[in-house]
Amino acid sequence: MAHRIFDYNLEKLLDSLSSKASVSKFYTTKMGNHQDRLFGLFLCYNFVETQKCENCIASAIQDIKNRCENRNEAVMWEENCELRYSNESFFGTLDVTGNIFQYNSENVSDDELGQFISVVNNTLHKLSRLAAFNASYDRRHSTVSTVAGQICLKDRVSHTRLGL
Repeated sequence: MAHRIFDYNLEKLLDSLSSKASVSKFYTTKMGNHQDRLFGLFLCYNFVETQKCENCIASAIQDIKNRCENRNEAVMWEENCELRYSNESFFGTLDVTGNIFQYNSENVSDDELGQFISVVNNTLHKLSRLAAFNASYDRRHSTVSTVAGQICLKDRVSHTRLGL
């Protein structure tokens, strides 16, 4: 019986997420009560057009249904969006379990690597503080891009040129 309640709540959660993709690029929702509650979200990158966002979320929902059957939680990364659900609340929580941290030193000389890492870390620190503590800042996206899980800056710049 509990499995059927979970499946019902999951279907309703995914339907809710799908219906919001035509009007928003970021959405969170909850479905069910107490031990049967599910949490879900989607986000599309800011530069993605609304129709592409909607298509991406629809594709992610199909992929989750096909690849993650009978799972309490799942995350699906598509080219232009992310879709996630879980039976535990993850809203506002960073989970780096299973992540592999790598530094890409390509195009940065050994002499400049320390400075480059420092600039990246300081930039991310400033962006996270800006997103967390500035009420007027749009928290759904930033001017720093992520590509395949890697942080990308347009070029190596000094701390003062970043203007953050």
